[in-house]
Amino acid sequence: MPVNKYLMPVATLLALLGTIFTAKIAGYWQTSGREMIDPAQPLSSADIRGWMPLDYLSERLGISHETLYHQLGIPNSTPPQTPLKELEDVIEVSEVRAVIAEYLGETASEQDAEQTHNEATPTATVAPATPTPPQTETEHQPGSGQGTGDGTGLGPTPLPAGQILPAAEIKGRMTLQEVSEQCGIPLDVLYSELELESSTSPTTQLKTLTEQIAGFEVSQVRDVVATYQNE
Repeated sequence: MPVNKYLMPVATLLALLGTIFTAKIAGYWQTSGREMIDPAQPLSSADIRGWMPLDYLSERLGISHETLYHQLGIPNSTPPQTPLKELEDVIEVSEVRAVIAEYLGETASEQDAEQTHNEATPTATVAPATPTPPQTETEHQPGSGQGTGDGTGLGPTPLPAGQILPAAEIKGRMTLQEVSEQCGIPLDVLYSELELESSTSPTTQLKTLTEQIAGFEVSQVRDVVATYQNE
């Protein structure tokens, strides 16, 4: 019995399309560039990515929306469909991982193991470096002024003397004191323009104020600082 010469190619194509469709339904086929997250496995802090919406994070971690918003220090008015990458003016994704790890009680070894498993670092080819003269010891001496960091490594990087931080680079993790010192705006001017109570601590983070004060946004701080810097 003769076999149609088109039968095998068509059958192979249909089988391939069926496999892809089944994989999409099962969640194992990704075409959006997002890392594949196994829905059958519990989500850990190291699995958190910027594309994940708040409601997805809440569901996968088993944390209520109210608790998640409180832990991340974001306004309750934030839509639950908002991806984490759109909240980086308040809290960065790396900080979200750290906060969730602490909330879940994950140990440092567990976090390191998950991070190594999920985020393999590609090997880069490094061009030979041009030899530089050895630096003198005085260039490595600590400054005599009082530091503004909290020792966690999450604060803003200190700027060279004489430089100020542009208003557009203000982040929600910064404190009022850090905004004043980094952006060159007097603390009393910042308090006055933002209509803050004098009892508000200068060490209060901006993202905390967004939770404590209705209508307060980090963008307001940027606007106030930008106006002052442009005067």
